Amino acid sequence: MKRFSFNLEPILELRRRAEENVKKMLANKNAEIYKTLKEKKELEETLISFLQQEKKNRKEKANLLSLRFFVAYRFQLEKDIIQKEKMLENLNKEKEKILELLSKAKKDVKALEIIRQKKYEQWEKDYKREIQEIIDDVSQKEHIRKKKNL
Repeated sequence: MKRFSFNLEPILELRRRAEENVKKMLANKNAEIYKTLKEKKELEETLISFLQQEKKNRKEKANLLSLRFFVAYRFQLEKDIIQKEKMLENLNKEKEKILELLSKAKKDVKALEIIRQKKYEQWEKDYKREIQEIIDDVSQKEHIRKKKNL
C-alpha cells in the first residue's frame, strides 16, 4: 500500500510562503499607518495645547515678535498635520493594493488546497477499497480452510 503523495506539494508550499510574505507586508503597512496616525494625533494635541497657551499669553501681554512666532509655529503645525493626512491617504492606497495581492495569493493557495483535498479523498477511498479487498481475501481463504477441515 502506497502512502499519500501530492505532486504539487512544492508549488503549494511556495504559494503559502508567498501568502505569508504578503501578510507580512500588510502587517508592516498597518504598522506604518498606526505610526502615522499616532504622529498626526500628537501634532493635533500639540496644536490644541499651543493654541490654549497662546490664548492665555495674549491676555497677559501682546508682543509683536511673539505673535509672529505664534503664527509661524501654528502654520507649521497645521502644515505638518496636512502632510500626515496626505501620507495616510497614500499609505491606505498602498494598503488596498496589498490587500488585493493578499486576496489573489489566498485564491491561489485555496485552489491548490482544494485539488490536494480531492486527491487525498480519492487516495483514501482507494486505500480503504484495497484494505477491504485484503480483508475479503483473508476471510475467503479462512472460509475455504474451514470448509476443507470439516
